[in-house]
Formats: sequence, C-alpha cells, structure tokens
Amino acid sequence: MERADLNGSEFAVIRIGDGQCFYENSVKYCNGPLRPETVYCIKLRTYTEHDYLDSLCSDQFLTGGKAKIAKNAFIPLTVAMTPFCLFVAVIKLLHYFFTKKINRNYQRTFSEPPEIKDTPKFITDFDLSSCTTLSDTRNNMATNSVTSSEDEVTAAASQTEKYECWWRHSGMESINVGDLFLQPAKLYTKEEIKKLCSGHVITDLKIVGDLPPAVTEFAPLVTTLCIQWLTNINSLEYLSQLTHLHTLYVSHSKLGTLPEVIPKMESLTKLHLQFCDLHTLPDSLSQLTHLHTLVVSGNKLGTLPEVISKMESLTELHLMGCDLHTLPDSLSQLTHLHTLDVSDNTLGTLPEMIPKMESLTVLNLMGCGLHTLPDSLSQLTHLHTLDVSRSKLGTLPEVIPKMESLTKLRLMGCDLHALPDRQDTLVIYCLLLCKHIKYHT
Repeated sequence: MERADLNGSEFAVIRIGDGQCFYENSVKYCNGPLRPETVYCIKLRTYTEHDYLDSLCSDQFLTGGKAKIAKNAFIPLTVAMTPFCLFVAVIKLLHYFFTKKINRNYQRTFSEPPEIKDTPKFITDFDLSSCTTLSDTRNNMATNSVTSSEDEVTAAASQTEKYECWWRHSGMESINVGDLFLQPAKLYTKEEIKKLCSGHVITDLKIVGDLPPAVTEFAPLVTTLCIQWLTNINSLEYLSQLTHLHTLYVSHSKLGTLPEVIPKMESLTKLHLQFCDLHTLPDSLSQLTHLHTLVVSGNKLGTLPEVISKMESLTELHLMGCDLHTLPDSLSQLTHLHTLDVSDNTLGTLPEMIPKMESLTVLNLMGCGLHTLPDSLSQLTHLHTLDVSRSKLGTLPEVIPKMESLTKLRLMGCDLHALPDRQDTLVIYCLLLCKHIKYHT
C-alpha cells in the first residue's frame, strides 16, 4: 500500500489480484491472483471505534484477456494495467469521510449484489503489501469522486441512524395522553419504524432527545408528540411540518426561551412545557387561539407572564412550582377557565382574584403555605374539587361548609383537628398524614 497526496488529502492505493490465493477452492473469497473470465464485485468494510459498516457492492467486472466492465461501471477504465488501484483510491476517500464526518455507532448492514449469471466473488481481504504509484489519470478520478462520496455518506447515515422513541399507530389500542410520558422508549431506525407500523399511521409519538428530520417521513400525520431531554433547540424547527399536531409535550429540556416555531403552530390545543428552564413567555403565544390547555409547571417564572391573561380560550392552566408569590388580577379575565393549578408556590394567602373566577370547577392550592381560606371562596359556586394539602390550616376554615357544590376535598398533611358536620356530600381525602382528625357525629 502506498500513500499519496491529492490537494492536501491523503489516501491509499491498493492493487487487487497480486500474491497467492490462500483459499484455492474458495468460491467467495480470494486474495489473488483473480480467476480468469470470472465476475467479481467489491465491498468495502469501514471500521469506526465501536463498529463497522459494509458498503454496497460495486458494479460487477469480468476478468479475462480484455477487462470488461458493466455498462454503468463505478470506475471508468482509464489505465488498462491499473483499474483496481483507481477504485481503491475512491474506497480510501470514502473511508476518510465515514470516520471524519459520522460519529455514530452503526449496526451491521448487508446488501446482496445484483443478480447475475455467474455469482460474483466478494473480495474482503486485500494484500496491502503490493501497491503501485498513482498516475495522472488517477488524480482526476479521485477528485471527481469526492462529491458523490459525500452524498453516499449522507444517504447511509439516514438509513442507519437510530432514534430513541415509542409510538402508537392507528392499528393499536388507544392510550391516555398522560401515559405517553411513561412508555419505555427504544432505539429504532427509520426503516424499522416503517416496517413495524405495517402501513398504519403513527398518531402518538414519544422522542427522547432531539427531534430528527426523519420525523416528517415516518410520522407525518402525528397528532400527539412528546419530546424529552432535548439538547438541540434548533431541531424543533421540524415541528412546522407536522401540520396535524394538536398536542405537544416538551419536558426536561433547557429551552431558556420559547422557540419561535411554537407560537406559529395554530393547530395546537394542548401545550405542555414542563421543566424547560423558561423564565417568561412571549406575547406571540396569544396567537394560539385554539389552545385550551397550557402547562408550564416546573419553570421558575417568578411572576405570571402577561400573555397568559390574554389567552381567552384557556380552560386549563397548570402553574405548579413556578416560584410565584402572587397572581395578578388580570387572570380573572380568563372567563372560560375551569381548572387552575397553582400548587407548590409560596402564596401564603389566597390571591384576591381567585374567588372572582366563577367558572372554576377544580382548584389546586396544595403546598401554597396557606393558613386559612377567606369567606369569599364561597363565591365559586361551580367548584367541586379543592386541594389544600400540605397547608398550615390546623382547623378547617369556616368557608368550607358553605361551599355547597364541593364534592371532593383533599387535606393531606394539614394536621387538622376537626371536620365540619357536613359529610353527606363532602368526600374527604386525608390519607395517613391526617392522623389528628376527629369526626363529629
């Protein structure tokens, strides 16, 4: 084997067919000399740190008095005595681009050669000790092959790249949207996903890591998408091509700011942005006029973003653990809101605007450090579920018996000493932490 320099790029030249044939009776492998009047093709096996990948078989060539090459030969015959060295030069360039530009663990892939009259013999072991120098014509050939080799590398990467995901397709049983987080993700290639779907359409998809460009190929009609542990925010640009998406979950990802593509997804009805390191929300979010569920739990907002009060279509708002100390009066403008979760925020006292939100049916004040509840809470005549767990109440506030629509009250860890007489319609959830409760008869 000799090394040569072509425009600053080093590659090797290997001549095939010299030396002794180590397997005289072999029908598949021979290191030379090649058999006369026999059809051959060449495969390249390129090694990386963790694995190797076999290339597709080259076009066939026929040994004999005058070398015959297939009509669409991969390497034109420019020098009669050294055709194989030209091809090997291209091989080494391919090897360079594989190891330089693709840093992934490939699985073994094998491709069968085209069917011909005589079965081709694959050459996998080369005699590297017998190589010749390059001629001027080889230089031209190596230069022309660079562009095509890059295209082949990209195509190979697309076929072998694996995505950590879980999905539900149209042929599977339905699943609760909330359970999508819990499904175990596994590694699949694009082709494996298509094969396992058997023609069915993917409707629910969970991706662990960055959103791949191939999602527009194997899940173009997805309606519910969950993305966890995102590292490249720019990968979210492919969301704009998922025009059927109505539910988007992004969690445990360091977004910092909301990507511009999300407010442009006008088909969204549910948006979950949990633990995404967000500190505010842009005014452009109000463009989502069909959005009825917004979850921004686990983000250190500090104050409620003004845009939320402008999102009049909201029916559910979840602000758990957002480091809020109060809520603005403008929140009462959400006249269609029926579920409000402000749990695990250090409110201390109930914000004055909450009793004004007459459409509320579910109110979660768990872990808000409340010492009591004001009488004005009885104005919530449609409220049926109230959670004041992990509060510092001591005794049950007098307003509770006056809330006639209330059917479910959660008091876990409130260290209560007594409950009101009205237990006929009030269902108490206290668990073992409410050990001090005494019931009236």
